[in-house]
Amino acid sequence: MSLFSERKSEDYIERSEGNLFKFVLVGYSTGALVSTYYAVKKVIDESRPTYNNLFPPLAGVLVTVILLFGSVDLLLYRFFPSSWEGDVGDNFCTQTFSFLYLSSTTIATAGLGDIKPTNVTARALIALEITFYLFTMATAIPLFLVQAK
Repeated sequence: MSLFSERKSEDYIERSEGNLFKFVLVGYSTGALVSTYYAVKKVIDESRPTYNNLFPPLAGVLVTVILLFGSVDLLLYRFFPSSWEGDVGDNFCTQTFSFLYLSSTTIATAGLGDIKPTNVTARALIALEITFYLFTMATAIPLFLVQAK
């Protein structure tokens, strides 16, 4: 994968046609979230009426989405470094950690501001992530309260 390559990202930008690549990245993230929604819906539908064992699948969904958006944000950064502003590091491992950190702080709606999106694509990814987290928490909290009774 080109993420591990030492070649300049400009070489890939020419081949990936810029806007098409960004559109595909946002579309992929949207598709992944829709798939995750239906997977969670299936787990919830199958667990009626007792709602037993909801924590593991919902926790798994949150971890999976953190990994998904962390990797998609990293991919966007590797192809278009100007999409993000802030200190994300110089090597692949540090950058991976930085974008997992960004995704984790987004779930907590902390919005620390040390890594910021600078273009529409990056902002769309953050908006998708926040929307998904809000939906997940709005669904999960009532289910956990019902389960606790």
